[in-house]
Amino acid sequence: MKVLLLTDAASAHSRKWIRFLLEYGIDVEVLSMNHAHIEGVAVHTFRSKAYAKRKSNVEYNRGAVLLEILPQIKKIIRKIKPDILHAHYLSSYGLYGAISGFRPFVLSVWGSDIMEFPYRNRISSKITRYVLGKADVICASSQHLVLEIGKFTNKQIQLIYFGTDFDVFRPDITAGITKKYHIPDYSDDYRPFIFGTVKGLYPHYGISSLIEAAAIFAQKIDQDTAPKQNVWELWIGGDGDAKDELQALSRKLNISDNVRFLGRVEHEDLPNLLSLMDLFVVPSLRESFGVVAVEASACCLPVIVSDTGGLPETVHHEKTGFCVKPGCPQSLADKIYYLYTDKNLRQKMGKAARDYAIDKFCYKKNVRSMINIYRNIHHRN
Repeated sequence: MKVLLLTDAASAHSRKWIRFLLEYGIDVEVLSMNHAHIEGVAVHTFRSKAYAKRKSNVEYNRGAVLLEILPQIKKIIRKIKPDILHAHYLSSYGLYGAISGFRPFVLSVWGSDIMEFPYRNRISSKITRYVLGKADVICASSQHLVLEIGKFTNKQIQLIYFGTDFDVFRPDITAGITKKYHIPDYSDDYRPFIFGTVKGLYPHYGISSLIEAAAIFAQKIDQDTAPKQNVWELWIGGDGDAKDELQALSRKLNISDNVRFLGRVEHEDLPNLLSLMDLFVVPSLRESFGVVAVEASACCLPVIVSDTGGLPETVHHEKTGFCVKPGCPQSLADKIYYLYTDKNLRQKMGKAARDYAIDKFCYKKNVRSMINIYRNIHHRN
């Protein structure tokens, strides 16, 4: 069975799905607007001058783009002759898959493509309904997204979580990455309490709330216990438009010496980074799911998430971590302080977090579910 994935070949999530499918013997090829090398996989690309000249991902002439790329996509599909076309992300690759006319057509909805795109204007809403109408199978990565998709179609939605590889994300990682991210090598007799997040530095991810919570937390603890060293550190991994503003906020709140901005974290370095933390936080104001929360859980970290979107699905409240009110630094600071004061509880929650994640988000289970969908739809067609 040959599956053609219509997706961004450079996306970490797409590449993870490709790797998982290959492990299970699925013949995979990729059709992408962005070229990227994927070992063992043929990556085919198509181009659009209109898209390349766009001023932003939000505002561009979709009609002009479609006129350019449709003949290219159809020609590549005819050449590859896949058994199934599977598009990831409704508002771009999903639309391209829908207009190609190829069947069977599987669509995976990711997040902002259903939580934001349909509400931009009337045309976006019509595009959403059109693409969903063309799909033979629609998949969502969280129960929250299932409900969001249900606002635009009466079709049954398949819940397929973004799975995690628990052989990669585990608590006993020891490979050093400290120099790469300018992290000190702390001695065995001294190590601060480290909590942090790895997200894009954009307003909707709520990083400002985390920094404000850190300032409140700092007032709760007695810095005099280590006058020459930091008792705690906040690590912020990621890059984005709000970086300068967030750095300025940490200076304004007088905690800049305790806050480390690590820059963009390579996905292959993430298990190593998580192994150095005591607590992970996802303070988003909106979120479709939150794969990184699952990855942190896999590394035996207790996780605090905002009670919004699909994030509550990643945490068993009060067992593996906590759900707190979005955009509320005080609530977040209270939970950080609570876990700071009880190392045994952190360890207990961290172990429970990995068990919970393995039971619910193991990639092997998720990939088998997707392959069953492929087989069923292939046999029907």
